[in-house]
Amino acid sequence: LKQQFSRTRPTPIEAEPLALMASKILALTGLAPVAAIVLHTNTGYNFGSSKCPCVGFSGLEGSTTVRLNATVSAEYPANFAAYCEAWDNGRNNVSCQEGQSPGKDQGWCAEAWCYVDPCNCELDEPATKVPEDGGYMPHASYQGRGMWYSYKTCGGKDYWMTPEKKKELQAVPKNCSKKVDEKTWGSEKCRCIGYDGAPGRTNVSIGGAEVPYPAEAGASCEA
Repeated sequence: LKQQFSRTRPTPIEAEPLALMASKILALTGLAPVAAIVLHTNTGYNFGSSKCPCVGFSGLEGSTTVRLNATVSAEYPANFAAYCEAWDNGRNNVSCQEGQSPGKDQGWCAEAWCYVDPCNCELDEPATKVPEDGGYMPHASYQGRGMWYSYKTCGGKDYWMTPEKKKELQAVPKNCSKKVDEKTWGSEKCRCIGYDGAPGRTNVSIGGAEVPYPAEAGASCEA
């Protein structure tokens, strides 16, 4: 069975704005000169409702190791949950492949969702918190608030979690008024984006060569 709780994305800003933001952030963290590094971005993604946009880097190459349960993990794309997609469909090898329950193209496997910023989500259905001790990326966090997700912003329905558990996790304090540590998460006018603590690797282009970086690159201020 799929774990009952999980999930975690920064607001991907489309096309050139995303690339520009990524360059600024990576320059701030000292990863590489702005002109020399390319994060693979793309247009055509659905970033959810403007009232609750998805967060994270879209268009990344590489993989993220996702924990499906206590003993099983799977490789998902490096841009996992950064935009609206049925991320589990065909990828979750416990519940979302042919012959499994609910199975590929069925139930929650076929529903689109993404990670969101709980402090920038004004839908009639609040963002849902990923528990500290559970989730696809147990040690990941967005700007120090943990990971939050939404099916609603993508037009999907959350068949995955029980209504009772979802209501409980939606009521978790978001700490939006808490001052963010700018040394860790960047200036208020230009916050870092990405999932801090996300496992896996992503590829960046430096001087024309593909170089593997941690999947969490750009999620916090770091050399």
